Amino acid sequence: GFGAAYHLAGQDYDVTLLDAAKNVGGLSQGYRRDGKYAMEAGMKGFWYQYPNIFNLVKDLGIENPFTDWTESNFYTPEGLLTEGPVFQNQPRLPSMLGQAAYTFPLFNTGPASPLSPVDLASMLTLLPAMLSFNADPETYEQYDEMSAKELFRRSGVTRALYENFLKPLLLVGLFAPPEELSAASVLETLYFYAAAHQFDFDMCWCRGTVREKLFDPLCDQIAQRGGKILGGRAVTDVLRSPSDGRVTAVIARELETGELVEFDADEVVFAVGINALQKITRSSRGLSELEEFRKVLNLSSIDCVCARIWLKTRVECDKPANVLGNFEENCGAT
Repeated sequence: GFGAAYHLAGQDYDVTLLDAAKNVGGLSQGYRRDGKYAMEAGMKGFWYQYPNIFNLVKDLGIENPFTDWTESNFYTPEGLLTEGPVFQNQPRLPSMLGQAAYTFPLFNTGPASPLSPVDLASMLTLLPAMLSFNADPETYEQYDEMSAKELFRRSGVTRALYENFLKPLLLVGLFAPPEELSAASVLETLYFYAAAHQFDFDMCWCRGTVREKLFDPLCDQIAQRGGKILGGRAVTDVLRSPSDGRVTAVIARELETGELVEFDADEVVFAVGINALQKITRSSRGLSELEEFRKVLNLSSIDCVCARIWLKTRVECDKPANVLGNFEENCGAT
C-alpha cells in the first residue's frame, strides 16, 4: 500500500492512504519503549530477489541500511540440523544443482541426527512436482486442491525428513502446518525463495529497525510528493456508482471520535490482510455485491505471535539468523 502511494503520488495523483492503526505501517509500525528499546514485530529479512525494495531504498537515498548477506542455522531439540550458506560466495551452477550441491553437505546426518543420508536424498523426489505443478491451469488446480502433506507423502519424502525439516520449515515460512497448506502454494514458495536461481535464498537484514531506517523516510517522501497518510481511520465501506459500478468514495471511521468520514475516490488499492479485508467486505454493501470479494470470506487466516526479550548482557550467536523447529508441536520460530 505504501509502495503504491509512493509511486502514484510521484505521478501527480491525489493520493490518500488510510490506516486503521494510529501508528501507521502494519508490521513495520514499531516504536521505542522508554525512548531507547526498539519494539518491532518480528525480524524481517530482505531476500536477494527483492529488487523492488532495494531499488526503492536507492530512490529514497538511504545509505547502507542493510547488512551483508548472512548465513543461517537450523536447530532442532537434537541440536544443529543444517546451515544455510551464502550462495553468492559459491561458484554459480545451474539452478537447483547449485542449491543441492552447496546445502546437502551441510546437513548433519550423523548418529545423533534425526536425519540419515537416505532421508536427505528423499528430498529429490519433489523435483517432478516442482517442475510440473504450474505447467498449465488444470495441473496447477490439481496441486492447489492437494495439501502439502499429501504431496510429500505421494512424492516419497521420508517421515523423518518431513517431521524434522520440511514441516518445521513451513511452520516458519508460511506459518501453518503442511496439512493446512495447498501443495501449489508450497511449491510456488519453494520455487520463489530457493529453487528458481542459486542466489535466491541469500538474505540480508536491516541495520536497525525497519521503521526508522526505511519506513519513516518512505512516509516523508510520500508526504513531500503531496500524498496524505492518515492513521486511526478504519475503512468501513466502499461506495460504488449504481450506473457503472465504479468506485465513488471510501467511508472510514475515525477511531478516536467514532465519526464516519467520506473520502471521494476514483480508484481504491487494498493492501490489507485477510482478516481486515473480510471485515471490510462484511460491512460494505458495495463490496459484498461483488463475487470476488464474497469469495474472500471463505479464506482462512492465521495468528502469529511475536515476543521481544531484552537481555542485560549481549549474547553472541554462531549465526545472525536461526530457525527453531520441533521444540513445540506445530510451532516454529526464528
